[in-house]
Amino acid sequence: MVRGNKAILNNMKDGRTIHIFEYVRKAYVRYNGSADCIGYHEEQRPDTHGTKRNAFIFHLMMHSQDEVEANTDHLPEVADVSKAQKPIEKELKKLKTLAELRKAALSTSSSSADTKTRQVATYYRSEALKKYVKARAKGNCEGCDTPAPFETKKGPYLEPHHVHRLADGGPDHPKFVIALCPTCHRRAHYAVDAAAFNQTLIEKLVGIEG
Repeated sequence: MVRGNKAILNNMKDGRTIHIFEYVRKAYVRYNGSADCIGYHEEQRPDTHGTKRNAFIFHLMMHSQDEVEANTDHLPEVADVSKAQKPIEKELKKLKTLAELRKAALSTSSSSADTKTRQVATYYRSEALKKYVKARAKGNCEGCDTPAPFETKKGPYLEPHHVHRLADGGPDHPKFVIALCPTCHRRAHYAVDAAAFNQTLIEKLVGIEG
C-alpha cells in the first residue's frame, strides 16, 4: 500500500484529517465532512473498463457535529487496535441504557491524544453505534417492522445499514444508521427499487431519531 492509499490508512498515525467529497453531478462536488480511517479490507471490484481487480475498501468513521469529547481512560490499552475487540466488547457490556449507548456512539477522544488511543477510541465508538441501533430496534427490523428472523447469543439478529453510503460507510451517527433484517438490508443495496426504499428508511430515521 503506497501513496494516497497509505496516507488514508495512516491518517491518525500521521496526525492528518481525511476530508470527504461526493460527486453530485458532472463537475459538481459536495463536501460531506471529515473522517478517520479505522481499517480496510480487500475485495474484487471492476475498474473503468469493467475488468475485476483487487481494491482496498477503507472503513471510515465520519466525524459529527454532535460528537462529545470523552474521557478515554476506561478504554483498554492494547499493543494493536486489531486486538481491541474483546476488551471493548467487555466495556460496552457495562452500558445498560440506550442513552449510555448513544453517548458512547458519539464519543471521541481528545485531538491531543496519542495515535493508539485515538484508534481504540474510534473503534469503541464504531462498535457502540452498532450496539446502539440494534438496542434501539428492540428486536424488530426498523425497515419492515417485523421481528428479527432469528436469535443469536448476543440477541435478535439485525444488521446496521448506513442510509448514506459515503465512502462505503456513511456518516457514523445514530441519525443515519438503521437496524435491518437481512432481507431489507439486501433490498436497500441490490433491489430494483433500492434508491426509493432507501429514501423510506431515511424518512423513518427522522421519526425514530427526531
